[in-house]
Amino acid sequence: MKLVVDTSTIIHLLATAGAVQERKHARQHVTKVIAESGTIIVPTAVIAELHYNGLAGSKYLEQFGTLASGSLRVVSLNQTAADIAGSMRADALKRHRDEKKDVRGAILYDALIAATAVQQKAAVVLTANSRDYRALFKVVGAAIEIRDSRQAPTGQAELFEGEGGRPKARKPTQPKPK
Repeated sequence: MKLVVDTSTIIHLLATAGAVQERKHARQHVTKVIAESGTIIVPTAVIAELHYNGLAGSKYLEQFGTLASGSLRVVSLNQTAADIAGSMRADALKRHRDEKKDVRGAILYDALIAATAVQQKAAVVLTANSRDYRALFKVVGAAIEIRDSRQAPTGQAELFEGEGGRPKARKPTQPKPK
């Protein structure tokens, strides 16, 4: 099975800030998903998007590689994927034209990553931005499974909520008294 890893997954796993317990659950989940896959594909757009705080994206990729137990493969954008990304991006820009903040950069990277997944015939994309990827795949009719990289292990789902962006920690719900 081919698994494409989105930038948000790597950022979330390697983040030094945030709740320790949250990162531990995320690492457990991502490690399990990666162990189930045969090939882990990292689009070159992920490396470019990872460039942060003066540290090259390839350095973050090396750190991620130590967590990945499968076969890690970096895949460059080709002409087919570029055409697919263009269609996805155009549609996404129409949907986001009324937003106050500039999302063009994020849309471009997501489209490049999603198009690489389509071109590589990936079975799964692992991301913290499931809503965005669902919309991108819909544009080209791609049937790629989207797994949330922030998902907690079974029985811990109450720690996470929301789609896209950062996970939100919340207290487990208590049963109502009768």
